[in-house]
Amino acid sequence: MLGECPGMKELINKNIIYQNPENRKYYMSNGQTIIRHQGESLYDAAIHNNGTRATNLITLTRTQQEEESSMDSESESDSDDGPYWKYAFHAKKQL
Repeated sequence: MLGECPGMKELINKNIIYQNPENRKYYMSNGQTIIRHQGESLYDAAIHNNGTRATNLITLTRTQQEEESSMDSESESDSDDGPYWKYAFHAKKQL
């Protein structure tokens, strides 16, 4: 049983998780539910959820020269006949 698991007791003592006395469920110390993957123990899930969340923040910067060259290439052109034109003209004919 979880009440006898030394790992869970250790996490409670370190204030990483707590057990709600009303429903006897375990939660992270910030109140979030412990999200488990298939086959993952509650202890392993608590350790996994306690880690820092991965972020995918990427900051891109452009030089002034890149900005100027991209502005020149972004001018409108009638030579762009991508596949979307075929569908746009077809829809216009149906109206």
